[in-house]
Amino acid sequence: MKAGENEHYQGWATDKLLTVTDGEIIDFEVIKQDILDLSSRFTVREVAYDPHQATMLVTALMGEGVPCVEFRPTVLNFSEPMKTLDGLIRAKKISHDGDPVMAWMVSNTVAKVDGKDNVYPRKERPENKIDGVIALIMALGRAMADGAGPPDMDDFLKNGVHI
Repeated sequence: MKAGENEHYQGWATDKLLTVTDGEIIDFEVIKQDILDLSSRFTVREVAYDPHQATMLVTALMGEGVPCVEFRPTVLNFSEPMKTLDGLIRAKKISHDGDPVMAWMVSNTVAKVDGKDNVYPRKERPENKIDGVIALIMALGRAMADGAGPPDMDDFLKNGVHI
């Protein structure tokens, strides 16, 4: 990370709001251990994942018995759950606990609409991370996957979404 770029990460790391690993590349072993830890404490129905660079991680997780489901980052996969999330936020039926990292990522998320009224999440600058929002949209998309439309949000939220 360049000096001055996203300095708020240091404060969030100090406050244990995010996990920092050594080096300049993604440490998939840390991610795997975090998911296994969460799986031991919660009932995990499935882990949605973007297949880009995830083959080894997903293979390892599945080998540990963690159910993994591919969720490709396409407009068609993201549009309906993103519209549903927007509606839930506007109706004040969903909120988060005030976590500053998630609040920052939500503020970085821009809804891009195409000519067919599909919506896709974007960020305006590379340093504006939106990974937590993407994870939430993927979780909502998987909850909607049975084709019955938006899920019962009380049940969806009661069972928890961890991002």
